[in-house]
Amino acid sequence: MSINYTKKRRGAFTLVELLTVIVIIGILAAIILPVVSKVRESAKIAKGISNLRQIGAALTLYAANNRDMLPYSNIANAGGQNTVFALTLSGYLDSTRQTYHGSDSSFNHYNDVFKDPSATVPGGSLHFTAHGGLMPSVSGTPFNKPQVKLSSITDPARLAIIMDGSQASEGGAGASISTVGSVSISTTRLADYSGNPDDPVPASAVKTKDDGIRSYIRFRLRGNTAAKFLFVDGHVAVKKIGELKYSNLLVE
Repeated sequence: MSINYTKKRRGAFTLVELLTVIVIIGILAAIILPVVSKVRESAKIAKGISNLRQIGAALTLYAANNRDMLPYSNIANAGGQNTVFALTLSGYLDSTRQTYHGSDSSFNHYNDVFKDPSATVPGGSLHFTAHGGLMPSVSGTPFNKPQVKLSSITDPARLAIIMDGSQASEGGAGASISTVGSVSISTTRLADYSGNPDDPVPASAVKTKDDGIRSYIRFRLRGNTAAKFLFVDGHVAVKKIGELKYSNLLVE
């Protein structure tokens, strides 16, 4: 007598099973995607901090080779070809890509160290801006403003010298900032400031979006609430709106 064994075959997924899988995938995506986004943002911030530290090292080397002087943020040359601090510092950066300027769209030729991965406007090669009191913008012959001595800064851990800058439509930031809100950081000394220097810089005095206007501090990190600052002593800090104080910007 022969016995037939019939193997029972499983059919396709039921609708309920498919819906369950879809729901699980949706839940996992909702959990994972924000985490991935935060990781990417953190990586961009870390790269931007590294770039600023390299700029800080280049500033120190420049001063050591130039009678303790900090470079100008911008030198207005004849014919409209300006020498921006990115060009001045190029020889002090360990990079095969050299910075240069000229009539052929100079914003497209700066060293990649001067780019910020967190920048929101595509294009441009200078996304950081300099303190106009520590690194003045000059013109004329002779220059209308003197260079600042690095050793004259008595509290280098307090003063920010390079920071995230607001971008114009083509993506470039201004070479320097001279005014924050109603306060001229180029001319107002810490001892002469009429307010409390430990007061926070208000949100109205900085940029939380890029609207085509340069020469502002740009808070573009963490949902437009924070910015990176290179201090004279070489350390870099990320500060939220309300954490940056006027004492971080006013020269002794």
